[in-house]
Amino acid sequence: MEDEIFQLFNAENLKFLLKSRQKKVLLDDFSRFLAAYFLNFPPFLGKHNGTRLPTLLEWSDFGDEDIDTNRYQRISRRKVAEKLPPEFSPKFVALLLCRLEHYLEAALYTDYFNDFRSGLIIRYLTDIKHRITLFDDYCEKCLVEKLLTAAELLVDEPTNLVMKKFVEPYIEASLQIDLVFGKDFLDQIEEQAIFNMEILCFSLPDIVDESVRVIIFSFFESN
Repeated sequence: MEDEIFQLFNAENLKFLLKSRQKKVLLDDFSRFLAAYFLNFPPFLGKHNGTRLPTLLEWSDFGDEDIDTNRYQRISRRKVAEKLPPEFSPKFVALLLCRLEHYLEAALYTDYFNDFRSGLIIRYLTDIKHRITLFDDYCEKCLVEKLLTAAELLVDEPTNLVMKKFVEPYIEASLQIDLVFGKDFLDQIEEQAIFNMEILCFSLPDIVDESVRVIIFSFFESN
């Protein structure tokens, strides 16, 4: 298997297989092997031609001690680096996984690089292909939940500058997504923020503490 995989480090060999749609299993293993390399997962290949490599979801749980040496052989990262052509970049691997229709693995792969934009596009493509809701779930988690959580953490900031600097990118991203994809995440953020404010108001005591009143009166007297 090692010889077959490393033959695909030649861009022309890889291009030929992709165009001819031959050896899909080999292409799958090659894409996962490259992804594992860039993600710093322990690199290994099957000892025998019939041994498939794990998916990235499975590979992410592998440590060096988990490699079954009866089925797999470890591969030196140095050897991979020496053979890796410059055009085989981390972004190339994401495209290759999508070309082979491993969309969930491509989404996982981009998440490791904190590539929000690529992860968004891949999840949107996955939803179209498989009729699921990865895109909406991802947006809600990354935009709505993170924004509101961060806003609560920044509430004690002495000025609005820090709050504005942090919040604006989320609002801008939500607006762009709403416009391009026909969503309503900005409305969700507004509704959830209002709901959180209502909860906060209900949690406040009906009677203001005397010490708070003294501070307020002291402030007006000093001015």
